[in-house]
Amino acid sequence: MANNERAIKNDDQYQKSLDWLVEEAKKLEDPLLPEEERVQRMKRYDFVADGVQRYKRGKLVQMFPGTERAYDKLGWAYDVPDAMEESKQPEQPKEPKPMPKPARPPARDFLDDD
Repeated sequence: MANNERAIKNDDQYQKSLDWLVEEAKKLEDPLLPEEERVQRMKRYDFVADGVQRYKRGKLVQMFPGTERAYDKLGWAYDVPDAMEESKQPEQPKEPKPMPKPARPPARDFLDDD
């Protein structure tokens, strides 16, 4: 788990990064792009793609507790944003609601002669 000041911190940044990756991929496909520029753009593309993957894994860790153990075992990096770390506390179980009493007498009393 990495904590980087340039890491994606929320869904808005995540979406903007995805949009940037799509646009950058179009530019990288240009056959007239000079090789030096292609190498530099590819480094930035890989950096952002890695950040997107780390953020997505962090969201999955938040949604599915236990996923972090699998990621750690596989050696996969993930970023858990600050808001997610605070919500990592287990939820307190809710007390069950009491069953409501039946509004009318049960049918078994229908045939009783009193």
